[in-house]
Amino acid sequence: MATQNDQTETADTRAGRKRHSARTLISATAIGLCVVAVTRDKLFFEHGLIEARIKMPAGQVIHPAFWMLGTNLGKVGWPAAGEIDIIEIVNIGLEFHNAIHGPTEADPAVEWKQSFDGPAGTDLAADYHVHQLYREPGLIKIAIDGVVRGQYAKASAPPTRAD
Repeated sequence: MATQNDQTETADTRAGRKRHSARTLISATAIGLCVVAVTRDKLFFEHGLIEARIKMPAGQVIHPAFWMLGTNLGKVGWPAAGEIDIIEIVNIGLEFHNAIHGPTEADPAVEWKQSFDGPAGTDLAADYHVHQLYREPGLIKIAIDGVVRGQYAKASAPPTRAD
């Protein structure tokens, strides 16, 4: 897998703090019938925008996805580390699915999930589309080609032991 980093730092005078912007180009590797791009330890952010230009594959019994796991996965496991599904399609690219997952307060080994599904308005497997995740404190927005397709507020999520 090839990785290229181009990092810059600029002053955000309106907020009175520094703003960091980074560009990471990650290419995928074919492994048998799977295409895998592992970004573990290559990309971390708390707030901001991450986007990927992807042409999703389509076909019976495939489930392509672009998703993220918490950086503490090796220490706490899943679902305690959390998961954000930026885009998933099942079989054909005419419908989208996105979701967030996390641990329940009563049992961190049991997950809760919130999701949005629906018609994509275009065939996600016919051409490249930009899939986006925007995070700010207490809010996650997921978009396809700049159109928000899922919005998750921390206030609407079940409580966790970390709260």
